[in-house]
Amino acid sequence: MNKILLALMLCTQVFGSDKVLYGNDDRRDWYELSQSEKTMARSVGAMVEKSYLVEGNGTYTYTEKLPTLITRKRLCRDVKYWDQTVIGVCSGFLIGDDILLTAGHCIDHIEDSCSNFSWVFSYNMVGPEDLLNEISKEAVYNCKEVLHSKTTNRLDYAVIKLDRPVRNRSALRLNRKASIAKGEELFTMGHPLGLPLKFADNGKVLDKTSDFLFTASLDTFAGNSGSPVLNAKTKKVEGVLVRGKTDYAEDYDPKFGVCYTVNRCNDDGKNCSEPDGADGESVVIIEKIFEDLRIEGVKL
Repeated sequence: MNKILLALMLCTQVFGSDKVLYGNDDRRDWYELSQSEKTMARSVGAMVEKSYLVEGNGTYTYTEKLPTLITRKRLCRDVKYWDQTVIGVCSGFLIGDDILLTAGHCIDHIEDSCSNFSWVFSYNMVGPEDLLNEISKEAVYNCKEVLHSKTTNRLDYAVIKLDRPVRNRSALRLNRKASIAKGEELFTMGHPLGLPLKFADNGKVLDKTSDFLFTASLDTFAGNSGSPVLNAKTKKVEGVLVRGKTDYAEDYDPKFGVCYTVNRCNDDGKNCSEPDGADGESVVIIEKIFEDLRIEGVKL
């Protein structure tokens, strides 16, 4: 079995990393972003199997015949991005010059996650049908060491030291006060379903479910695990996205028969087309991660 497929299966099975759409689909591609949004999104990378990358003279390219979303599941043709590539396993973001933060289950439950995967910061669509195929080596980094990881119901995070400092990209600003409140507006950036980077805004805090977690109405999916969740006003990271509601709902297309479409819910997370027990997308509060790192004696 292809390692990337196995990794995707593991992420879904181990920690329920499915997500969903709330109200309208608010996802946008790289080429649709404003300059300020692109600046922030440059700090977000995709965890990509090294076998998909071909090293050249100062650049990387992708191997031929990359898998697409439609090859992963029998999708209805109204599913957005069905023909885009899916090579990402998880998402992560810079919190230091050579330090990246992601979800713990992306590291703990994927075999050889540090040695077999790279972090690609320019896995982007540069036009409606154009994937950026030639990537600068300054946008591709390897995992040197997993400084610390934890995968529990309360804390799900991993801190990774990259093989060298990241150039021309800044660490995202963090809210270190754990003061998120219900109703605050949010956005996120990452690689849903392994797709090229997507920016999803118009989300809100639905509830603070514990001292460690809150739920949000963000349009995210498996593959968004490890994405930063940011406050729309302050532009600071409030937490790390780790799990959520079911991605797909069974449907029927006269041309293709039984197929799957995106699970849709109201903006408040109610009345989903594929009901489940989740209350929204679960986000680990960023300050609780740093509190745990202090307890564990991990110095960044």
